[in-house]
Amino acid sequence: MRVELRHGAATDVGRVREVNEDAFLAAPPVFAVADGMGGHDGGDVASAIVVEELARLAEEGYDPRRGAEAVAATLETCRRRIEEYGVGQRADGQPGFSAGTTAVVAMLVEDDDEPRWLLANLGDSRAYRFDGGRLEQVSTD
Repeated sequence: MRVELRHGAATDVGRVREVNEDAFLAAPPVFAVADGMGGHDGGDVASAIVVEELARLAEEGYDPRRGAEAVAATLETCRRRIEEYGVGQRADGQPGFSAGTTAVVAMLVEDDDEPRWLLANLGDSRAYRFDGGRLEQVSTD
């Protein structure tokens, strides 16, 4: 399977927050943005966990015919790690501690021996297609 891909990545603190809790991954064929949830104590840690686990998926590889299963398993690992982090913080004396992130993932897979993009999103992080100078939302909140 041969795919030519041009990509870029950036993140910005935005207009509301003072701290950027976002993280991104551009490790072809896996791309992700994790938007740490503002107002949560560990949004930055939660988003970093998502990117770390998806980077592991990109580095170790996956069966492109089973991309959906690979993403689901990776996101479940993220959920468990974020939950464990929160439990540890609460045990260390922060009773109201919570950590959360939204995420959007784009990953190259195979379907009927053809390359396709698999998109996954959690929460209100969105995936868009840029084509012909127009942005079109392709995910659903």
